[in-house]
Amino acid sequence: MRSVSAMTMRRHFGQFLDEVRYGRKAVIIERDGKPMALLSPLQDDGSLTMRRKRHAALERCATLGGPTKRGRAAGQWVKDERADWERRAT
Repeated sequence: MRSVSAMTMRRHFGQFLDEVRYGRKAVIIERDGKPMALLSPLQDDGSLTMRRKRHAALERCATLGGPTKRGRAAGQWVKDERADWERRAT
């Protein structure tokens, strides 16, 4: 796996984005020699698919009603989970 500095990534972001997308290899982004982030191909990661599945499951739960394990109504639980999901997606 290739490592690059944050400044190099900033200057050549499009090039690295293409490299990750078409080369199917992730790139570690470093600042001061320390790993800070990972740019990886979306299909390898699978996180988008998992988020969609989780979102669909939350939608199904919203229609069930009734209390959850923690005593909250299912509708409120779904709202809380959806808000959490959207925060992580951005």
